[in-house]
Amino acid sequence: MVFFAAQTTRISNGVGTYAAALSDALAKAGHAVTLVTPDMGDGHAAGVTHRRVGVSPIDPSPGQWWSLARAFARDVATLERELRPDLFHFADAREALFVRRGAIPIVGSVHDDYAACAPRSPFALRRVHPDAWKRAGWYAVQRVLERRAYRRLDRIIANSEAVARSIAGRYGIARQSIAIVHPSIPNDRALASGEKLPGDPAILFVGANFFRKGLATLIEAAARLRTRLPRITVSVIGDDPRRSAAESIAERLGVAGSVRFLGHRSRREVLETYGRCDLVAVPSHTEGFGLVLLEAMRAGVPVIGGAVSGTRELVRDGIDGILVPPGDVDALVRAIDRIRDDAAFREDLVDGGRRRARSFTIDACLERTLAVYRSVLERRR
Repeated sequence: MVFFAAQTTRISNGVGTYAAALSDALAKAGHAVTLVTPDMGDGHAAGVTHRRVGVSPIDPSPGQWWSLARAFARDVATLERELRPDLFHFADAREALFVRRGAIPIVGSVHDDYAACAPRSPFALRRVHPDAWKRAGWYAVQRVLERRAYRRLDRIIANSEAVARSIAGRYGIARQSIAIVHPSIPNDRALASGEKLPGDPAILFVGANFFRKGLATLIEAAARLRTRLPRITVSVIGDDPRRSAAESIAERLGVAGSVRFLGHRSRREVLETYGRCDLVAVPSHTEGFGLVLLEAMRAGVPVIGGAVSGTRELVRDGIDGILVPPGDVDALVRAIDRIRDDAAFREDLVDGGRRRARSFTIDACLERTLAVYRSVLERRR
């Protein structure tokens, strides 16, 4: 078989990590893979052929997915003529927006439902996002485009049951047409490199969408804890255009010196950093699954996530990690306190997290994805 995977951005983000891991797993299993991407990634397995596409530098859409969708549509038409692949797989289903359905079936992966389930009112969005009015307008457009893109697909792969239910209900898509494939990551060794991150406790946040992933809640929790824990430090890995708004929150709460913005880091650097912190906290307001939490659990680090969407399918509260209601600063403070002060509980979370992470393997992700491919091909035949 020949597969086409559309990788949206660098493999350091969730969709890119998924695309790189899946395309490599397909190639290692003996399938011919053509990976079409705006960059060349960080190296892939033998058997993965690259085709590069350009994107518009003035595209305002997140991840420049609008211009990527146009570029991918042009390349799909070319590949259909030249290679006659068995199947096209869009690692981000949104980017199938301009593809015309033809003889070759199309599968797309959906990793989130934040636009689908977002409040329609900018006043409601203001509780989380500093750019509420702009975001409300974009979400309205995105919902229309997502609905159109998803309906072009022969089969949708959702990364969690929560996302599947959400897009089925909100976009009028038959639930039985959506397969659930929990994503996974390569079994990379996550070794600590360098000294421990500063702070007691040293908390690590990893994410590119600061406010959607609950960084403001974490900063407020750090401010409350600082009266008792003067050395508490939050290290933030990731880029966000609204970084200055997050910095302003830290400054207003008097913890600017306790929140370190480290910017973008390579996947290897992130993996090495897990072992240098006391805990990972990503108390998201909405989350399709939570690959960062999976990586941290595999690295033997206690985690705190938001009790939302697909994260509840990954983390079992009190067993593999701690889940807190989105925006609940008090619950987050209690969770940080308990992980720091209760050594036995902390070790239980580490052990539980490692065991839980072992059940989300790249082999299982590959097997379930291939099952989706086979069902689509059989139906087309």
